[in-house]
Amino acid sequence: MIGQTLSHYRVEEKLGEGGMGVVYRARDLSLNRSVAIKFISSDVADATRRARFQREAQAASSLNHPNIVTVHEAGTVDGRQYIVTELIDGVTLREWSRRERPSVRRIVELAIGIADALACAHRAGILHGKSILVAAAAQSGSLLYSIRVDGGPPVQWLERNIYNPLYSPDAGRIVYLESPQLTMHQVGAVTSRKEPIPLPRIFVGAQRDGCRFLPDSKGLIILLGERRHENFWLLDFETGRLRQLTNLQPGYSVSGFDVSPNGKEILFDRVRENSDIVLIDLPR
Repeated sequence: MIGQTLSHYRVEEKLGEGGMGVVYRARDLSLNRSVAIKFISSDVADATRRARFQREAQAASSLNHPNIVTVHEAGTVDGRQYIVTELIDGVTLREWSRRERPSVRRIVELAIGIADALACAHRAGILHGKSILVAAAAQSGSLLYSIRVDGGPPVQWLERNIYNPLYSPDAGRIVYLESPQLTMHQVGAVTSRKEPIPLPRIFVGAQRDGCRFLPDSKGLIILLGERRHENFWLLDFETGRLRQLTNLQPGYSVSGFDVSPNGKEILFDRVRENSDIVLIDLPR
């Protein structure tokens, strides 16, 4: 891809890759400016998502806000769907916070700017998500409901008892906990089309929020083990394999965790006598 000319854009370097596609720096040969081009991954480019992407690109191009990148163009070339935006040079929010160690005032100022940009998008009818999944108590147990963000009554989504539903970042998978067996829940998963995803038998504690998707949606980090003897494991959806990532010192109880936006680190809170926040590299 690098060095190729698509339409009037010459691709220069790869900037990043995520669950939905790849982003490149390119040169607009017509206007002699640098731009960013995002190509949608063929893995997620079915007809429905392609149509949705085109609609959202058209809506985003109508926005005018200093904290929202400008959309220059969207289309298809050689069967690949793409979107062209202005190129913003800089670093990620995580890198910026590490370098600058910003004050509370600066953080609040930044958050206000982000919120104002989101409000602009919402006023234009652009919503980051289309629906919310909620596990709610019913007479027959805890059932999964879908609630549209733009209004409408709750709709039962699956005909089974479900707890702690979790959407993947690309909205292609939903992981959940099934009805408890004694003090443990078995982990289950379905696609966004409600098709079951085969998984190995995995059980987590009934009172534990122990699953996090990787940013590319291809893997799931799971906290497994008895209290004070826990470790992080990785479930690979493509292979169905489960492998241990850490060998933590026993005696600590992990009370919560999250995966970094780049998918390379796990941040977790461990408790013994006091609480410590720990950051570890996530092995691949």
